[in-house]
Amino acid sequence: MMISDIMIDFADLSSKLHKALEKKKELLLADEKTVLQEIYNQYEPKVSIETENFEMYKREFCEFYKKRCEELSCYCSLDKENFDIKEVSSAERKGKIFCLGVFNIFQKQLFLERSLQKQDNLLEECIIRNLVCYLGNSYYFEYSSSIIDQLFENAIMLYLCEKRDWGIKDSETISIAQSMKRILANDVFEYEIKYGDIYFSDDSNKRIQSKIENMIRCIGGINFLQMMFLNEILPYYNEKIERYLIHRNKKSTIRNVGAIRVPYNYLLQIAIKCVEIPPCIVFTEKGVEYLYDQIIQLSSDYLNVLNLQGYTIFDSIIYDYKNIPVKLSKNILFEKMYTLNQYHPKFVKKFIREVYMPLFSVKNEVGYTANDYLKISDFVLSEKNGCKVYHINEIQKATGIKHNALGKILNDISIKYDEVNAQFDNFLAKTNYKLRPLIKMKNGKYFLFSSFFNGFAFCEVLYDKLEPYYPYRFNREKGDKVENLVKSLFAEKGFEFHCGEYYVSNSEKYQCDIVLETNEKILFLEVKNQPLPDSFEIGDDIETLRCLGEGMIKAQIQCFRHIDYLQNRGYIELENNGEKYKLEQKNRRVFCVSIASQEYLFLTDKMFSSALLESLLIANYHAIDEQKEYRLKALNELRDKLANLIEKIYGKIELKQVFFDTLFRSAQQIFSILNQSENLEMFVDYLTQPIYISDGSGDAYCQLLTSMKMRAEKERV
Repeated sequence: MMISDIMIDFADLSSKLHKALEKKKELLLADEKTVLQEIYNQYEPKVSIETENFEMYKREFCEFYKKRCEELSCYCSLDKENFDIKEVSSAERKGKIFCLGVFNIFQKQLFLERSLQKQDNLLEECIIRNLVCYLGNSYYFEYSSSIIDQLFENAIMLYLCEKRDWGIKDSETISIAQSMKRILANDVFEYEIKYGDIYFSDDSNKRIQSKIENMIRCIGGINFLQMMFLNEILPYYNEKIERYLIHRNKKSTIRNVGAIRVPYNYLLQIAIKCVEIPPCIVFTEKGVEYLYDQIIQLSSDYLNVLNLQGYTIFDSIIYDYKNIPVKLSKNILFEKMYTLNQYHPKFVKKFIREVYMPLFSVKNEVGYTANDYLKISDFVLSEKNGCKVYHINEIQKATGIKHNALGKILNDISIKYDEVNAQFDNFLAKTNYKLRPLIKMKNGKYFLFSSFFNGFAFCEVLYDKLEPYYPYRFNREKGDKVENLVKSLFAEKGFEFHCGEYYVSNSEKYQCDIVLETNEKILFLEVKNQPLPDSFEIGDDIETLRCLGEGMIKAQIQCFRHIDYLQNRGYIELENNGEKYKLEQKNRRVFCVSIASQEYLFLTDKMFSSALLESLLIANYHAIDEQKEYRLKALNELRDKLANLIEKIYGKIELKQVFFDTLFRSAQQIFSILNQSENLEMFVDYLTQPIYISDGSGDAYCQLLTSMKMRAEKERV
């Protein structure tokens, strides 16, 4: 995992702040009149002040010490003429300078230490909060003892000018402290507070999970999953877009965090290990309900303390490029804890038929036919309820598959109950449950949690079975089929699109996957087969970045090549199967859309994907572990191509403008948007609206619903 770009030592900061407080100890204990007299003694320039009435001049004193703090800085991001973001980023990465914005995290550190470890540091926190409120996040300071000592001494004087209570309460950090207190109320766990976050020891992570698992065992594995499905998941089902809308649900303002998030996927991965565990007979119905509530509370507190995701929308809207690796790591782990990766059964059926079935030939000696596989996948994917237990006889009767073939299919599409997630003993450990749709129980029984959350595993099975028959070319073959699948989605709706090749020179030609046109817009859609890596769930951000290069950035490069050619010539002549089509610019706005074959979860969020692309124009990505550096070579090569192409097209341009009209979407997201679109104009509006509006969900499906509501309201008006 990559680590935070915070290069300053908070323990060192605390020590220097304590030293400054000791130096000003007498003044801190003095009465207000004495304090104001001392402030006036240092005040410059000396002006006519009524020394008997210092209180009238508190605001002027504050401005004086604020200016002193500002003058200690070496950079200010608001000074556009003298602020070179590359130079500043480089110095910051080397630990030579730091941004005052890091003091927001320092405040959290101080608060958590006081709340959980009884440290007497309220005054320190007030001084730091006061400093940040006055100066903001724009100033950068040299990381040296002399500068920090002077900064803290002036910060103390700034605070003493009026001892202002800003009334700022970090509700998220308060909520984390409350959750931690509940976790520690009945047990002792080892942890440390570092850079404003709480980190449990490896042993503590395992003990917390063991505690949750033991409680689930008392309720019974399937019993617990049924309760969780009915109480926590089913209420989020939206009939309009036929999806469970479980998302981040961030708010524009937070005074009180309120109900904290339930780690749905974490609980599922634990409970699925217990499907053969029956309920404990000593518990009454009320006892089971009480135990269930305890599991939800403990697991939710645990997720909250891990602090992998904030509750305010501004956490997603405002991205500091240097913190993208940290946000990437945290978001990856949040997805593993929280998000139930979801595919609509209709989309899965289509994916199986159009992507995998063409690769399923008589040469594939798997012991059953493609038709048999389709029968059983259709049967399971048609199940609308959650937590279904099948018997092999029921499956055979419904599908008519011969006994031997059925046995082989069931063996391929299931994991034995005592093998599922066998190594999953802490939230960072790897799982295997997502690889197969069913759990094989005793006595010929099979368990399905949900066709929505387990259905795509039918595709994972086919990948494992068919890939060996296409050495070195399976992904290329599959990629072609995925592109055809996306094209078929538009064709089935009757929406016109174009595709084909065009020459940029006698020896060089580019492929354009899909072009959509309206009177005002041109959309280039580039489809990539690269799925998220298996190591995604264990927080492997390096491999995730590599896959983003293949799944998003490479597609964006292709789109910008089309833009470059179109702008230079005013048109592109596409040739497809002997037919030619002339795509003309006509002063229309051009959008670049990368489409991945499978879900990329939070990575398709407009705010994150744009911030990542923007970061590539000012920095390369590197691994902390030098032995893993080679895995980022391809990403940085793509980065260089993208940066050169952008400079060629736009020259010098504001970073935010370069990728404003770019999107990263999955094939299923395109499928869902098309299902709600009556015409191509409507589709383009629904697809591109997240460019302008963020609803705090970080979820393309929720954003689709928001767009549909906005359109309906507009039509009513």
